[in-house]
Amino acid sequence: MVKIRIFIIIFSLLALAIAMSFIIKQGSGDVYSPIIESKTVNSPLKFMEAIFKSSNLEKPNKTVFGFLPYWSLGEENNLDYQMLTDIAYFALYVDGKGNFITTTEDGTAEPGYLAWKEGATIKTVIKKAKENKVRMALTIAAHNNEDIESLLVCNSCWYTLYNNILKELLDKGIWDINLDFEHMGVPPHLLDARYTNLVAFLRNELTLRNANAKVTVSTFADSFKKVRITNISQLAKVSDGLFIMAYDFYRPTSDKAGPVAPIGGYPDKYDYDLTEMLADYKNAAGSDKLILGVPYYGYNWVVEDVNPNSTRIPGNDVLGFSISQNYAQIADSDYKKNILWDEEAKVPYFTYTSSTGATRQVYFENADSLKEKYILAKKENLQGVGIWALGYDEDKKELWQLLRDEFLQEE
Repeated sequence: MVKIRIFIIIFSLLALAIAMSFIIKQGSGDVYSPIIESKTVNSPLKFMEAIFKSSNLEKPNKTVFGFLPYWSLGEENNLDYQMLTDIAYFALYVDGKGNFITTTEDGTAEPGYLAWKEGATIKTVIKKAKENKVRMALTIAAHNNEDIESLLVCNSCWYTLYNNILKELLDKGIWDINLDFEHMGVPPHLLDARYTNLVAFLRNELTLRNANAKVTVSTFADSFKKVRITNISQLAKVSDGLFIMAYDFYRPTSDKAGPVAPIGGYPDKYDYDLTEMLADYKNAAGSDKLILGVPYYGYNWVVEDVNPNSTRIPGNDVLGFSISQNYAQIADSDYKKNILWDEEAKVPYFTYTSSTGATRQVYFENADSLKEKYILAKKENLQGVGIWALGYDEDKKELWQLLRDEFLQEE
């Protein structure tokens, strides 16, 4: 009888220790109760089974950071949470005083803000993220030069911004943020230093509240080709990671059709490529801070002829215009028949004649080209890879399987 009692006591203590280890949420630092949050766990046995199942959850062996824009929330059911380490909701836009923009110019509710504040789907995303050990971040965006410049030179506005951010994080029970400040053109003198200081300020304030808080910064692919507000070497020191927007090397407004994210081809064929870009980034920052963002989309140009990198011609209402298309739209295209391969860029493309009689050329990404990018990220020992954007593959499964093949390991 004594031995039985001792066994019961030891087993109970062991069960309690295991349970407590999962009360502290992995990745976000907030405290929650699995018993309360999971209504299916209604007995000690089922509770223990759920704990052991969670502890054996396979996760990627590198960062897999996906942006989830508000316009893709309808694709939530298609997300494979197991294959993600981070999800960043995109986005809440900030003005020059540090306040979130809540309405558009025509007076209607700002859609990203509305979906964050009142939408039921974002709550589902956060809940599933926690259940699957995925860190959840809020993207703070500024894409207006005037707002960016005003905010960065107003130190008191930084406290306003921080307090506004903190309120939203506490409301959703998360601690991570991503900063996406996209200043266009040559910035005023020393604005890059002020941006670095803002990032450092926000990270310092957040980690004082929660040591596990994480701050990532989105940066342009051409940060070493153009003058930007992103000083890569300094930002790497004050942030937890740089999400390199390693795409849009060619855009719908480019003079020619071309790869959105070429791995090679510089300098003979293309003005810049991912290989050269990563060399520039790694010279300025440690590879462990770099996240290689990849595009889940392509561009469809109206062009002169069927030759590769054909010259773009102006579109019109009759012929149509050069446009962007997400992965699912291109995958479902009736014109995607004779796919060719750009060996230098390591991307697919195809040319066709549209129903309007226009010659169109599409450069895009598929599982083959993305695999090349993931191999490159591993070869360069980067922190990981990122996705712009989640939901762009809709109900297709092949890109999730690719992530599984390239990055999955059992913890």
